[in-house]
Amino acid sequence: MALYFKEGNTPIILVSTHGGLRRRGFTITAYKSADKNVNKTLFAIEKALKKKNQKPYIVLSKIHRSVVDLNRPYEETHGEEGGKIWSLYHQKLDSYIQNCLHKYGKCFIFDLHGHKRNREVHLGYGLNNADIRSENWQKSSVAPIARRFNIHPKELIYGRHSMCEKLERKGIHCIPSNHRRTDLSRYLNGGFITRNYSNKYSTQPIAVIQIELPALMRQHHSIHKSGKLLANAIHFFVNQSAFKKKKYKSRKKVTKKKKPQRTRRTRRTRRTRRKRRLN
Repeated sequence: MALYFKEGNTPIILVSTHGGLRRRGFTITAYKSADKNVNKTLFAIEKALKKKNQKPYIVLSKIHRSVVDLNRPYEETHGEEGGKIWSLYHQKLDSYIQNCLHKYGKCFIFDLHGHKRNREVHLGYGLNNADIRSENWQKSSVAPIARRFNIHPKELIYGRHSMCEKLERKGIHCIPSNHRRTDLSRYLNGGFITRNYSNKYSTQPIAVIQIELPALMRQHHSIHKSGKLLANAIHFFVNQSAFKKKKYKSRKKVTKKKKPQRTRRTRRTRRTRRKRRLN
């Protein structure tokens, strides 16, 4: 199959739109390069998450992006063939989102891509440079879930609850980051999937993050390590206590046992016992 779909047992959806290489039998509509080894990295993440007893949902394209760009709006697809592929892909993604929200009460989408701009991991939240500089965090693709669980969106972007924090502790530099100065002029801030689904489900507890991986993390010798690192960061982000509803146990009222009242009979018996002992 040119499109690969798989159901999971956790509110994590791993998405890949530009990692496919198949062109044979399809009409080429544009000349674009594929994100090399992104699909392989996605399966490495899946494997590492399975070891933590988490099976993510997967929505993956094996078709080259020169046939259809699935991270663009439907209006930008060319021809009947591209339109059918686009519709099938996004219908399945939409159904998985609804499934996650219904089953788990929340949903986390991680859209994997590759870039050659620098050696940093770009974490896209649908914010442009002006939004980040003006700290317009409510516009971000993690704002819907932040509102539901009463967290400031900034904490999920590069605060203590963020993936950035977890990755940078392991020595992987991210954009955006609050640990060092970053060049936002070449920042990949999230495409159609990030913006569309965070807006569509803005009233639901959903988070959409575009993960742009540098070429170094997608080499054949580093895919396994990259998959493990990303799986740990995703596992930390999704399973942190901030996204768990606190259950308050109702305290049972402790009723004090009433002391038995002393009657005249009990007093008499006690007196007679004492006299007997003395005698």
